[in-house]
Amino acid sequence: GKKDRVVAVRKIKKMKSLSEEKSPSMGVNLPFLISAGYSSGTSFVLKNSEQLKRGLIGTNYLGIFKEKSKTTGLLSNNAHRLVMYVGKLQEIIRLGRGKNKKVFNYRFAGNYKYEYHRDNFDKTKFSEELNYLARRIGFHNKLLEIAKKIPQKDLGYVQIQADLMISDFAIAGLMKMKHRGELTNIPGRVKIIV
Repeated sequence: GKKDRVVAVRKIKKMKSLSEEKSPSMGVNLPFLISAGYSSGTSFVLKNSEQLKRGLIGTNYLGIFKEKSKTTGLLSNNAHRLVMYVGKLQEIIRLGRGKNKKVFNYRFAGNYKYEYHRDNFDKTKFSEELNYLARRIGFHNKLLEIAKKIPQKDLGYVQIQADLMISDFAIAGLMKMKHRGELTNIPGRVKIIV
């Protein structure tokens, strides 16, 4: 005879998601000659997922700040800049009996991304960009080492990128230092001169 096959689908997770974005932008365009655009904004994403089998609810909060600018055309240097910071917080709750909820764990992390590229780069412009980057992420000594190696001639097309991952341990340490007043004397305005 024929064997009966049973296919069962069991729900193991429920998820809700909400997102919001604000990103005003502006631009100028003269066809073929120059086109310039700028946008800056924030977005927020909230995801709530419930694992039915294990009795856990995980809520993820994701905040993004992004700033972009771009120029193209015959009269421009075809420059593009992106600065972005992403912060993530995850809250894990274990469901108790009845409607009791108990916070089980928090996890958080951050990511900072910087990218800049353009044509007609020279040593002066390169130093300006490294100063711009140093004011945001530090590492003045390392960036100064890079700046010293830049030749005096025109460099043509150049691309600079930095991508920093910031762990929950590092963020907690920075928060403690800020609370103790240890972050007030950071040399944020040190200039890299080559």
